Amino acid sequence: MRDTRFSARSALLFAAAILAIPAFAQTITTGDVAGTIKDASGAVVPSATITLKSPDTGETRSMITGASGDYRFTLLKPGQYSISAQATGLKSNVQNFTVQVAKRRRWT
Repeated sequence: MRDTRFSARSALLFAAAILAIPAFAQTITTGDVAGTIKDASGAVVPSATITLKSPDTGETRSMITGASGDYRFTLLKPGQYSISAQATGLKSNVQNFTVQVAKRRRWT
């Protein structure tokens, strides 16, 4: 009798653990911003400095694009942000946008 109860409890706990996995995927509370920096002719701009600012929190993040001009900021709190790029010969502008939960915003 004890073996049957132990097996049934083990199976029930295992099933509960498997069913709980999708619930973890629903707890995402951040978003991403990614893109490729290009100049006016459409050529990628390596080594550009990308600056991301949150007026809500005052947080500022910066990074340098790779050889392919790509960048990515992850784990951003939802809210308003501004982003800009600087590099020699690059005319930069500032774009304001909203980061949403579980969304990736592209800016080039």
